[in-house]
This record gives sequence, structure tokens and C-alpha cells, in this order.
Amino acid sequence: MDNNMKEQFKSTEKLYHYTSFDSACKILSSMTLRFGAIHELNDPQEAKRAIFTELHADQLQWNNLRNRFRQLSLSQDDSIPGFRIQSMWSHYADRSNGVCLVFDKKKLLGKFDDKQYVWHGKINYIDSHTGDLILGSDTNLFNRLKDVFFKKDKSWASEQEYRIVSYSSDITQVDISDSLMGVILYASPEDVRQNMADAKALASILGDENKLWELGNFSDEWNLRDKDGSTVWSSDPIEYTDIDIELPKVM
Repeated sequence: MDNNMKEQFKSTEKLYHYTSFDSACKILSSMTLRFGAIHELNDPQEAKRAIFTELHADQLQWNNLRNRFRQLSLSQDDSIPGFRIQSMWSHYADRSNGVCLVFDKKKLLGKFDDKQYVWHGKINYIDSHTGDLILGSDTNLFNRLKDVFFKKDKSWASEQEYRIVSYSSDITQVDISDSLMGVILYASPEDVRQNMADAKALASILGDENKLWELGNFSDEWNLRDKDGSTVWSSDPIEYTDIDIELPKVM
């Protein structure tokens, strides 16, 4: 790993996708990332919601309506780097036994530049969010896309989500062959993760060991390293100072 790669990682705007080891193997083997169904979302206010054409009117068939939409949920850099969100490693990456895929944001989103009925943007986390909506008609849904797909309750804010939504039956996956920057494994305290069987399998699929990185932490300093131990990224070290504490006298 040379300094050029470290500088490229630092200067490139990125998006991240957490997933299990088995799913990562499928994604990397096909070099495609599939959009998920709305009903598979973890947030019940999105997966199960009431949508009306007008107040007190019959509820729209949201189950049928939502099946026309698919989405891809990613994380972005925000209050912390998007690849070291502990809850994401736990909930989406098989309790840190999975991986975090790193993408060049500009290249990934560029795949949709000439596509109709595809929207993307960061999630706006708000207080007292409700998934229920009152619409003039189902076509009015397109005028309320931000309310429907890009707002969530603030309790989900730690995910730092960036979302891509598709209404086109032709867009159910995206080619990641030119946007994939790297694959991150969470460091094992017992052994160097790069030497474990799952890492070797991923390296074989990737065909480029320099794209397989390990995320580690020592004394509150985080770093990403490649197979040779070269640093891809590191956090600023925390400076500790001696603090004089006056202990209570023993009577």
C-alpha cells in the first residue's frame, strides 16, 4: 500500500454497505448489488404503514403500491466514518463476522445518471416521525417521495443512511465493478483476520488482496490496514494526560 492509495481513500467521497460473509461472496462473485424489497426493511414505520387518499377514506393498498418500489440502503461518513459504526457491524454484518463494502460514491451513483424513476439521497432523521401519510391520490406519492422514503425517526440516526430508491422494474441491481474500492473485515482479537479462511476466500474472489482491508482498534486509535500491514486510514490518536486526583483519606 503506497501513500497514493491512502490519499485516494481520504479524498474520495464514499458509501458503505454492511452484509454477511455469504452475501458478500455472492455480491463480489457477480459484482452486482441488489435492491431490496420495502417489506424487508427493519423499520416498521416503513415496512408497515397506513396511507390514505384522504382522511377517513379507505386505506390504499400499500402492500401493492410498495411492491413497485425497491431500495438500496447504504451508510455514509457523518459524525463518524461510515465503516466503523458499531451497531451496523452488529446488526447487518453478522455480529462483525461479515464485511463492510466500500464504494466510490460518485462512480456508484453515476450508474443512475440517465435513469428515470431512480432517486437517491441521505436520510433526514426527525423527531416524532410517523410513517402514516394522507395523499390526494397514489400519483401524488411522487410529490411526497422525501416524506415516504427519505425521512426516518431520529432513533435510527446512528445508521447514517444514504438511500437509493427505484420505481423501475428494470432496475433491481447495480454493477459495482468500477465503484468498489475495498472490502473491510473487522479485526479479530485472537488472530489476524486476514489469515483466516473467510478472508482468504474473499481475497480469491476479489483477485486483488490489496482491496481486502482489516479494521482494528488499539487504545482508542482506529485504523484500516491491508494484507501487508500498510495503513489505508487511521483516526487521530487520543492524547492522554496525567490527571492529579486527590484521594479521600483513610480514617
